[in-house]
Order: sequence, then structure tokens, then C-alpha cells
Amino acid sequence: MDHNDISRPFLKASTAGAGAVAASTDVAGQVARAATTTASYDAWMFINSFPWDLIAKIAAAIYGVLVLSEWIWKKAIRPFCESRGWWKRRSRREAEESDKVPL
Repeated sequence: MDHNDISRPFLKASTAGAGAVAASTDVAGQVARAATTTASYDAWMFINSFPWDLIAKIAAAIYGVLVLSEWIWKKAIRPFCESRGWWKRRSRREAEESDKVPL
């Protein structure tokens, strides 16, 4: 895998889209209300006092921006800077090692 390849692009794009759809259809508010049907009054007031729809929209927007910025970085900015000699080109082995997530 080249260091400019995006890992799991379909998964990232579909989760960003699903997050945006869920945020726009009031799913977060419905889940919060359903989760507190048997809760005490104080817990119900605490959980339902937050604007969950707005929080979901903000989270979906942030995630979408992060996915888009990763694509722009790997497909445009980094190759441009490497071709100009501003950054040292990474070898394929270095790229594979840096893409691994430690367990």
C-alpha cells in the first residue's frame, strides 16, 4: 500500500454520510428520549437538557472535515511538497510502518 493511499475509503465515506443523515433526521434526540423512558426524573432532565441534535450535527461535520482533510493531505499537499523537495520522500516500508496502529 502506497503512503498516499487512503485506508478504507468506502468505510470512511459511508460513515461520514450516515452520520450526516442521522444528524439531520433527529435520530440522536429520539435515542436520548428512548434511553431515558425508565430513568429517574433527575437523570431524564439531565440527559434531555442537552441539544443532542445539534451535538450530532457538529460531530458529523467535524468527522466529515477530518476525512476530507486526510484525502487532501494524502492526495494533493504531501505529493506536491515531496515533488518540490520540501519534504523527504518516505520509502514504502516507512509508509507501511507508520500506517499501522499499535495494539
